[in-house]
Amino acid sequence: MVELAGETGVVVTSEAHHGDPVDTIIEIAERLGASSIVIGRTGDSRVKRALFGSLPSHLVQVAPVPVTVVP
Repeated sequence: MVELAGETGVVVTSEAHHGDPVDTIIEIAERLGASSIVIGRTGDSRVKRALFGSLPSHLVQVAPVPVTVVP
């Protein structure tokens, strides 16, 4: 996917890290000077999302840049 995006002129970065996902994503976005964050929707059940929320929902609320959630 990174190679395909590069062919279209889109800059894409892929990294693997440990820690709180939301905090880690925000730290990386800030370090890279990202103008936006794109994240896939998680496959959590409706019950789990109702009880705990979802990572994309939390990220949308606290990220310092726009977040796009894709299905």
